[in-house]
Amino acid sequence: MPSSQSIAPSLGEAHTTSIHYHRLNKGGCATPLRKLGLHEAYAVPNFELAEELIARGADSARIAITPHDSTEDQYPAYAQAASGKQLVPASPFDFKQSIVIVLPTYNERANLSALVTAIGQYLVADILVVDDNSPDGTGELADQLSSRHEHVHVLHRPEKEGLGPAYLAG
Repeated sequence: MPSSQSIAPSLGEAHTTSIHYHRLNKGGCATPLRKLGLHEAYAVPNFELAEELIARGADSARIAITPHDSTEDQYPAYAQAASGKQLVPASPFDFKQSIVIVLPTYNERANLSALVTAIGQYLVADILVVDDNSPDGTGELADQLSSRHEHVHVLHRPEKEGLGPAYLAG
């Protein structure tokens, strides 16, 4: 079972620029999208409304999901990684059901640590790395990550079989 502790840098290290939030509720998706400034974002009460905004062209990195209504336009559960960058939650989202993310890999050593860190920043989830016998050491790095983080698991496959079979194996 995954831990709700983020393996990403803490928000204390994130840029804490004041962000102006445009709160949208159920009927808010009928509102025309606005061009957001560097320190602006949308705040919505649930993932369904966020998905509606994204389908209409909103930048998913500029949407804060929070059931709490704030009268001060401030949602302390979010910060920006840097000025004008994506919103980062103070703690990863935790859902009532268990989530497993299957990551098929082949020669992804240079990307794997950052990907595992990014997932841990946003979600409480188990991560299964399915490595197709990468010659660059991806499998070994996955093993190291698994030994450091209880929610990271590894499936080593003896040869490269492709993306679809890797998902099915996971």
